[in-house]
Amino acid sequence: MRFIIVTALLPAALLSVTLSCDMTSPAPDLVERSDPDHRTQTGTLWAPFLEWSVPNPSYDGNPYDVIATVTFVHSGSGEVRETQMFYAGGNEWRFRFTGTRTGEWTFESTSEDPDLGGQLGRVLIEPNPDPSIEGFLQADGNRFAVQVGEGGEVRPRLYNVYMNAAHAGSLGDYSLEARTLRSQVDQLLNEAQAHVFDAVFVAVNNNWFDFGSSSHLDHDSENPDPDAFVVLEELITRAHARGLSVHIWKWGDEERHWTPVGVGGINGVPDRRLQRYIAARLGPLPGWTMSYGFDLDEWVAPEEVRSWAEYMGAHFGWPHLLMARESGQDRVHPSETFSLGDRKLDVFSSDQRPEADFFQWTKGLLTEAEGRPLLYERRFLHTRDRFWDMDTTRRALWQFTLGGGAGAIWGILWGNGDPYPRPQELGTHGQFWKGRFLSEMEPTSRSAGSYTISTRGGTHFVLYREDASTLRLDLTRMEGAKPAVAVDTRRPYAEIPIGTLDPGDHLWRAPHRSDWAVAVGTFPHR
Repeated sequence: MRFIIVTALLPAALLSVTLSCDMTSPAPDLVERSDPDHRTQTGTLWAPFLEWSVPNPSYDGNPYDVIATVTFVHSGSGEVRETQMFYAGGNEWRFRFTGTRTGEWTFESTSEDPDLGGQLGRVLIEPNPDPSIEGFLQADGNRFAVQVGEGGEVRPRLYNVYMNAAHAGSLGDYSLEARTLRSQVDQLLNEAQAHVFDAVFVAVNNNWFDFGSSSHLDHDSENPDPDAFVVLEELITRAHARGLSVHIWKWGDEERHWTPVGVGGINGVPDRRLQRYIAARLGPLPGWTMSYGFDLDEWVAPEEVRSWAEYMGAHFGWPHLLMARESGQDRVHPSETFSLGDRKLDVFSSDQRPEADFFQWTKGLLTEAEGRPLLYERRFLHTRDRFWDMDTTRRALWQFTLGGGAGAIWGILWGNGDPYPRPQELGTHGQFWKGRFLSEMEPTSRSAGSYTISTRGGTHFVLYREDASTLRLDLTRMEGAKPAVAVDTRRPYAEIPIGTLDPGDHLWRAPHRSDWAVAVGTFPHR
């Protein structure tokens, strides 16, 4: 008898238990989540993801190489989502789905394996009862953006990533014990939210193949390690529930052997097997991005990175932003260069370190990005390079945003790295820009130490000046009178009402000397 079991998203501890269940006698809580024929499931928009289990006792060969494709079709619009099944241990395969539209979806599986092909079913997706839950990250021109609402429209967002290299920089730093894992994940997420950052960082390296091994010299596995994915799923789903994302570094560098070079080679059979498994198991989960690695000029060719991205993209059923850290002639080490050439990835990932005038540097790199978002991936961790002190970090955050919305990786150094002494200042940046970073905003000027980003139509302005007691507000292009508020960027977030301003050139006098930001206009989503 052939059947499938359907489940909603389960906590990692329970999920790890279901992997070892006798699939001919499913646990009662799994059965009561499905209808009598085990084929129909009801879910909600964006989250949690839904999952089906298919027994396949007759498979032959390496189970990670068994291919089965599941195609979901939305009955109302014809939208199609295609994903693959992944091996879940024993005689079990699973596949997952996240609804991007409300209404009915139907699915059908195809496979040369007779037990995995011919699976039919339907999904009913309802509105999410939590309106704050967002969908998948994607690019909207040179902005990072996220899907929201029942129509799946995209809303721009900043993408500043928090890293704590001292205890949670690598996937291998996490425990497989469920309670400890949740505690570790929540600690990292709490730190990120305290700084009002948008994502958290994790490097995986050879943990993909053997959980606990960063180097390919430390293991002989050529198959994905499910333990690594249990940890990643916990991190991704708990982050997404809080409105955060996870930025994954897939590999490191070959000097440390943190690459697939010793596991069948770059894009070799084990690497492609892993790529399919990532796409099948993590692809349906919203809330993560992936970068290829670092020091790429030392160990991988641009065409190999492009091949990776094309292969992953062909197997994703849902959008995920992929990138690879590029270096240029004006970086810290001018002799080291790595460029993807004309065939660009989703995001322009820069290894450069601007040392002055972050605003102009960002504008220039966004021009080089040719209509893609920009993420500084050098990792501007606190006190790194004896440069990224508290004041420099805060000012870089503001100027990266005003220069067009570049993101970066921030946080705590490895070893005995010190935390930010005044995290509330970074939180003020994140809180100020919620709802104020609009897709149509462009940097418009930098003069006399002040910076401006505004909409083309003159409906919204943000103006900023450092170490000042006055701020010139050039609102000559503004359409009609608009409300204005000021924020001291060096203090915990608090708005100072300025009142309603008419179009024209104004001089605002601050109550004291500091770094000031002024928002003019009625901003949505506040």
